Amino acid sequence: MSTTVTQQPQHSTLGEYKRWLRVSLYTILLLTGQCTATLLGRFYFAKGGKSKWIATSVQSAGFPILIPLLFYSSKSTNHDFSKPKRSVMITFYLGFGLLMIAMDFLYSCGLSYLSLSTFALVCATQLAFNGVATYFLNSQKFTALILNSIVVLTMSVILIALNTESEDSTDLPKEKRLIGLFCALAASATFALQHSLLQFYFEKVAKTGVFSVLLRLNFYPMIIASVGAVVGLVGSGDWRSMGMEMKEFEYGNLELTITPILAVFVFHDKIYAVKIVAFFLAIWGFLSYIYQHYLDDQMANQDRSDDGLQVLKGEEQI
Repeated sequence: MSTTVTQQPQHSTLGEYKRWLRVSLYTILLLTGQCTATLLGRFYFAKGGKSKWIATSVQSAGFPILIPLLFYSSKSTNHDFSKPKRSVMITFYLGFGLLMIAMDFLYSCGLSYLSLSTFALVCATQLAFNGVATYFLNSQKFTALILNSIVVLTMSVILIALNTESEDSTDLPKEKRLIGLFCALAASATFALQHSLLQFYFEKVAKTGVFSVLLRLNFYPMIIASVGAVVGLVGSGDWRSMGMEMKEFEYGNLELTITPILAVFVFHDKIYAVKIVAFFLAIWGFLSYIYQHYLDDQMANQDRSDDGLQVLKGEEQI
């Protein structure tokens, strides 16, 4: 019995290190993908692109890459868990797909009307919206650190909205920049709502977090979003100008994908004092949010350790 007590902390510590290693890897991959997508989206509008629906469609058009993973997961997954009713799953797939198409279109509008640095700062409010959404949908408590992150992120956006000393590199009137600001804020709120609903689905509906369920919750909504983008492209009439747009685009038909990837590094957005202050406020809010999650994780680990020790003491008494 004493051997079990001494080995338990070592095993849990090793598992904790592996968990944080996976979380760090996933975070790096997520940030890399988001940054690349944002840079390429801004590159499209900066170099002559005009269609918001084209920019919207490419955000979900990569869903076929998930097909091999779907086949693999369907064969390797243990199907012991109980699946929700098909009607419930279809409803969630449709809802997530509609949220995705709305979010993608709003992001495209924000990228078309804002400079890259301003857009990135505004999108940092995703954390604030996430805190509000998880409070109502996932029963997450408001702590001082989360409230602090919401306040400072809100202040950073207000500073950007009130900043009149700079002219964004988009050379658009202030009214359109305000529309872009609103669209970026609405997209960030939709992003937070979608992720809170995903957590709600896993906890209350599917009651499992297996890989195959996660894949389907990405694959089918992306199909719906892609179809919606095509409908928007046709309905808006942008498809008629695609040929002309490719000819007028500064980099032609984009035959070499390395060209736009390298070209994004030549963007030189103007940085003003207000943007610097907003940037540090965003970093402050981000760190406050992350530190709160670290504290929650430490508390959960402590509770599990205490429960394990109580079980061991009970076994010793028996």
